[in-house]
Amino acid sequence: MTVTTTPTTTAPALPGPAVDPAPVGDESIEWALWLTGTGEQRPMRDHITALLTAAQHTARSALHDTGSRGASVDLAVVLHRGRVWSPEPHAASGAVQPVLLWSARCKVCGEPFDDEYGHHSTVGEVVVQATDGLWTDADGGWLICDNDDREHDDARDATGRVPVDPIPGQNPLPGIPADGPVHTWFGLTYANYLVVPRTLMQSMPVGWQQRAVACLTELDAAFAHVARAEAYDVIPATVREAGELTDPELRAAGVSVERHDEDGGELDEPRLRDRDGEELPGHEYVLLPGTDPVPHYNGAAPASPRTAAG
Repeated sequence: MTVTTTPTTTAPALPGPAVDPAPVGDESIEWALWLTGTGEQRPMRDHITALLTAAQHTARSALHDTGSRGASVDLAVVLHRGRVWSPEPHAASGAVQPVLLWSARCKVCGEPFDDEYGHHSTVGEVVVQATDGLWTDADGGWLICDNDDREHDDARDATGRVPVDPIPGQNPLPGIPADGPVHTWFGLTYANYLVVPRTLMQSMPVGWQQRAVACLTELDAAFAHVARAEAYDVIPATVREAGELTDPELRAAGVSVERHDEDGGELDEPRLRDRDGEELPGHEYVLLPGTDPVPHYNGAAPASPRTAAG
C-alpha cells in the first residue's frame, strides 16, 4: 500500500535546517509540539517527549491520509522556545547508532534519578529501578523521590503508596493493594500495625467475640506461610510534634537535642535527631510514651460497649 500526502497552498512553509528559523510559537514555552494542520501548539515536558509524540502523531496522520486533493499536510513539529527545532548536523557515524535511553525526575522537586547507570532502555525499567530505590510510583506516569519533607510526604500520601526502608531479615512480599476497606480504615497514617486492647475485646458481647475470633483464625490460616515475629512489645504513647516537647519529653521519645555546632558555638535553633541519628524537623510527629488508659484485662471490670441501639 502506498501512502501519500497532498499539501495545499495553505500548508505552512517550514524553514530548512540551515536557516535560523523565525519564531512560530510561544517563546516562553521551552518545548512544544506544533500541529501544522490545525495550528495548535501543545506544551511538552521535554524534548524526548516532544520527539516521541511527534513521531506517533505523524504515523497516525499517515495511516489516516486518503491522498485526496485539498487536504493539508498534518505534521507534528517540535518547537524549542517557539522556533522549529532540529538536531545539530553531525558527520556520518558509520557503525555508531543513536540509542534512546530513559531516566526520571521527581514530580515534586525535579531531582533526577541517579542510580549506578542513570539511564535505561525502557520506561518500565526506570520505574522498577526507581521504586526499588525507595522512590514512589505516582499516578499518571510520575515518580516521587525519597526526600523527606512535608511537600514530598503530602505527594506520597496522595498516591496511597508509601515506600518503606528494606530491613535485613525481612522476606519481601508482593505489592500491597493501595485500596480496599482496611487501607481506607487506616487513612493517611503510616501505621503498620493495629493494636486492639484485650480488655475491650473480652468485654464485647459473645456474638461479637465469636465473629472476631473467626476472622482472626481465618487470617492466621491464610497467612501461615508468611514468617512473622514471635512477639511484639506494645508501648502506649501520645502523638506530639517534636518541636513542642520539653527536653525530658524529647529524651523519653528517643530524640536527642544538639544546641552547639562542631566548633562549640551556640546554634540559633536546637537541632533534633531521631534514634537513627537522622535530623528531625520540629514539625515531625513523634511518639511520647505514657500510661495506658485501658487497664489490664486481668482483674479489670468489663467495659460496657456502646452500640447504635444504645
